[in-house]
Amino acid sequence: MTRLIIGLGNPGREYEGTRHNVGFLVADALAKKWRVEYKTRRKFAAEVAEAKRGETTLVLAKPLTYMNLSGQTAAALRSWYKAGPRDVLAIFDDADLKLGQLRLRPDGSSGGHRGMQSVIDALGTSEVPRLRLGIGRSDAKRGDLVDHVLSRFDAEGTKKANEMVARAVAAVECAIDRGLSAAMNEFNKRTEEGT
Repeated sequence: MTRLIIGLGNPGREYEGTRHNVGFLVADALAKKWRVEYKTRRKFAAEVAEAKRGETTLVLAKPLTYMNLSGQTAAALRSWYKAGPRDVLAIFDDADLKLGQLRLRPDGSSGGHRGMQSVIDALGTSEVPRLRLGIGRSDAKRGDLVDHVLSRFDAEGTKKANEMVARAVAAVECAIDRGLSAAMNEFNKRTEEGT
């Protein structure tokens, strides 16, 4: 069995450490924990690393297409690895969740997230599991949301973001080992309790 874990973000140094790239941070943390290294794979337009967990092949990917075209990578990976949409886990930022909150879902709309919408469009279904990472919403008007998501965390925000990334790694591993429902029960509940 193959599972595709796609962290969404923007490539390039100018985007490193921005709120919009927390999906990349989780993918990087998983690669570090699993002791695998990324290689640029042009046919997927992504940085890709492979790991084994029991009988499951885990494919970590960070698209190089920029956020709004993430579906190109998702579709190429799915085709190559013969994976179903339920075998994909998209990981991305969500300004509607408080900084540090996690939400695992088996399907649903993109919630206005263009990277996730690109994945849904490219795979032809909204039945794509996803892990949403709370980055908070600025007090600014909605028109300033782009500036907010492309900004970096302050010192306190960095601490919360790092804690969230660690919990996200545990949530992904739980979903792989025990199933998405078990991971939702454990990690969504913990989020709602504020822990």
